Amino acid sequence: MNSPPVPLAPDVVEGRPQRLTVIVLLTALVLLVTWILTGVDFPLPEGAWHAREAAFRMASDPPQTALTVTLPHNWNRRPQSQETGVYRFLLPADLAARSGNLAVFVPRFTGRIELRVDGTRIAGDLGFSSAQPPARNTSLLATVPDALLASTPVEMTVLLASPGYLSGYLETVYVGAEQPLRRAHEQRTLLFFLLPGAIAIVNLALGALLFLFWFQQKTDDGSGLLALSLTLGAVYTLATVPNTLTFSPSVYRALHGLPLLEVALAVLAIARHLGVRMPKASMLILLPGTAAVVTGLVSDDFTMAVLMLVPGALLAGLCMLVGAVLSARAYVVDHNETGLVFSLALTVLGALAAHDIMVLGDILSDRRILLVRLYTPLFSIAVGGIVALRLVRALAAAELFARQLKQRVEEAEAALRASFQRERHHLRASALMEERARLMRDLHDGVGGQLVSIVSLARQKDQDAAAIGEAARTALQDLRLVVDAMDDIQGDLMLVLATWRDRMEGRLRAGNVALDWKIDTQPGLPILDDLRPSHVLNILRILDEAVTNALKHSAAGTVRVRLQTVTVPDGKAFGRIAVEDDGDGGASVSSTGRGLGNMQERAARIGARLTVASDASGTRVQLDLPAVLPGGTVLPP
Repeated sequence: MNSPPVPLAPDVVEGRPQRLTVIVLLTALVLLVTWILTGVDFPLPEGAWHAREAAFRMASDPPQTALTVTLPHNWNRRPQSQETGVYRFLLPADLAARSGNLAVFVPRFTGRIELRVDGTRIAGDLGFSSAQPPARNTSLLATVPDALLASTPVEMTVLLASPGYLSGYLETVYVGAEQPLRRAHEQRTLLFFLLPGAIAIVNLALGALLFLFWFQQKTDDGSGLLALSLTLGAVYTLATVPNTLTFSPSVYRALHGLPLLEVALAVLAIARHLGVRMPKASMLILLPGTAAVVTGLVSDDFTMAVLMLVPGALLAGLCMLVGAVLSARAYVVDHNETGLVFSLALTVLGALAAHDIMVLGDILSDRRILLVRLYTPLFSIAVGGIVALRLVRALAAAELFARQLKQRVEEAEAALRASFQRERHHLRASALMEERARLMRDLHDGVGGQLVSIVSLARQKDQDAAAIGEAARTALQDLRLVVDAMDDIQGDLMLVLATWRDRMEGRLRAGNVALDWKIDTQPGLPILDDLRPSHVLNILRILDEAVTNALKHSAAGTVRVRLQTVTVPDGKAFGRIAVEDDGDGGASVSSTGRGLGNMQERAARIGARLTVASDASGTRVQLDLPAVLPGGTVLPP
């Protein structure tokens, strides 16, 4: 049972006169513009000689019956299945004497064509059964061989074959330099070959998109019918563009019935999309197009042409008129702006279709150009607008929901962020206090033990003062390392290394050793978010041990420290610290001393990799820090 119609709002009813005025004025405007466009010719080459007159006869008539005609020329159809007209004219003497890059350009003609120079064929498709439609917006460009220009006068012949159901037509023939003529030929190729193909591909894409909408929603809004209409139109366009697809004559005739189906499907789709209630009998509108396709499969060219030019053209025009009226009514009565777009698009296409029918019917015999397929983008734009509107409407609700959800999430995130900040501050403070307490215990165990040893040494009367001083300096150095490590450096290891550099530079200078400090990559080492005091202390002790070994054992004159950030192929980055000297070498982890072994153990505790290379040119200690530091454990000095 159908639900009662929903009454329209008062403002919608009151606005009907204004909308009626708008659509009448716009329809009149687009019809005027369309009429102007049908009278605009495409640019023709300037400066080239063109044939104004030619001797014309039918191929079946004797040569003496030739008549002088003025180009462009149109001859009436005859009942035969195919007629061939013969045009002959002489090239001017100065033009015939030119050698090199001479070309012939025929802007427009119907049927199949052949160009001859002094009886020699130079171009054309006459005699080829695979040639494409007889009524086509096409052009021909041919280069004239120099050998054919050797003798004068030069006679040029144009043979034009046209089927009996269509009159023959030849526009002016241009002869001249090849380059400007080729530009004109390429322009027409773009307009009548490439552009229709591109439009067909766009229509296929739009049809596929509409079909997906219909398949997902399963609603009877005409999306499936409109998708089928666009697909049939694209198939017809690709099939009738010359030199694209080749079919048997029967299939080719059947394809010419597709426009009737295309228009009928479009009207049904528009009615359903606009909410117009159509009776079930409206599906009978598909019968003429179906009958045309079947007739093309079983009939001949003449029967198919008569069927499409008379009842077919009238039915197509009637369908377009019905679609335009329904669309206009939807805009005026229901204020459906989509109806306005459809009404104007169908009005333009209907006017262009009427123009093309008059051209094929010899009513406009001097306008041998077909426009409806050239301006089909209007309908594609209208369909694209529908698709975009559907997307906008579908996304509008989702966007509203997303904004509301985002607002609530942002509020929750703000509360959580404040809570996390407080918790993070407490955790960081707690972690620092724990790390500092651990360092203080290590300081008590390490430096405290060293101080006890110093006191014991000082009490021994025969103990060397230099040894006591060295032990005191070692304890003081370790104390400084612990103090440096306890600073909160926010993960920036470069801050503590700057202090370490100043201290090491003084030690090396006292030992007559130069310090060469270099940062290979800016800003040096990456920020380590999980850097804790225990990590810093282990790193400083490793570096301190490396410099101490260089001072004590290598007899080096220079110690070089290199800092850099290394990026690996997977995009991750880690810090690298290298300590090199120019001493005697000989350092080894497997040696009897414990210094290098302790350095390796400390590196392992913080997840770093320590490599030692030593030869006669010196020793290199390289520490590669991990991108993520583990929970480090401080080892005693």
